[in-house]
Amino acid sequence: MPEFAPHGGFWEHYLSSQPSDSRLPSTSETLQFQNLAGPPAGTGSLHDVMAAWQRPPPAHSAIYDLYTLDERSQSPAPAHPTTASVYVDDATRYPVLLTVTDDTTNELISRHYFSYDVSRLTAAQEPSDFFRVAMPTNPVKDSEYHYTNNGSVGLTADQATGRQFQPYDLGATLNLVAGALCLSNVSSDTHLDNMPVSDPDPTNATGGSPNDLSSLTHVVSDYSLLPSGGQCVVGLSDIGAPDLEVMSLAQASPEAAEIRRQSTADGTAVTLLPNPLAGAAAVYTNNLLPSITAYIQSNSDGTSTAVFDAGSGTYVLNGKYQQSELSSIVSALVAR
Repeated sequence: MPEFAPHGGFWEHYLSSQPSDSRLPSTSETLQFQNLAGPPAGTGSLHDVMAAWQRPPPAHSAIYDLYTLDERSQSPAPAHPTTASVYVDDATRYPVLLTVTDDTTNELISRHYFSYDVSRLTAAQEPSDFFRVAMPTNPVKDSEYHYTNNGSVGLTADQATGRQFQPYDLGATLNLVAGALCLSNVSSDTHLDNMPVSDPDPTNATGGSPNDLSSLTHVVSDYSLLPSGGQCVVGLSDIGAPDLEVMSLAQASPEAAEIRRQSTADGTAVTLLPNPLAGAAAVYTNNLLPSITAYIQSNSDGTSTAVFDAGSGTYVLNGKYQQSELSSIVSALVAR
């Protein structure tokens, strides 16, 4: 526990609407082979690959599936590649045997057996919350990440303040000077920070109190640049750092408020006139202003960040776009 967190630890909760999401870690070593894809390299009698003392997994079948993992397919290939052979029960996908062989000498390097306790239960036989880790008392920071991938989000409420806002993004695809962008993932995140903070922006347009900024719910849509001739597959599991990020918030975060203040001081704020969102006035609650102001920050990595308020929310655009494209980007926003 960090020294500056005397009243509780940090709590993070990850959820996904996608089964077997690669961003959610496996809960144990025996589950790491659950997602082996493709047809098996071979099948056979489960007991033929088990030692006499081994116990099979609960609710097992009589068949094993064999999968091989060859290091020679990696790039670059290791100097001494090996091949792992995983024998899993056909019904439960639990492993019973793992062998590793030297590809050069064909010598068996290791043999790993998996044996299961006779009292081991299936997930269906355990209470629904058996695998959940209890939240610490009074955590200093409480974060929840819900990967909705390409799912609809709709009107969203900040969990701490109750303020509602409509998340927006750029739809499935968008063409910019940098290239064609494809929506890779949508996530709804909530961060509750119990450490008192002061509002870094006394002109906060949301009118929130200083401690409001420590409780934020936001929806993030990530976009990746498509390679030449590539096809957009909406809702990719994991793309690493996105090329463009669209963030919707109920109120300005401390970082967004700092950009707004610094952009005003530097004279880099731009007025989008006529208001690109005027045609969506019925969707953007109370968005009847003839223009909106976007606060711009140029980043050292060549990306740009823009912050603007619209209706009941604050919106942040961060990524590889030219500032001259900002008006057309904002015009392309649609309700998520």
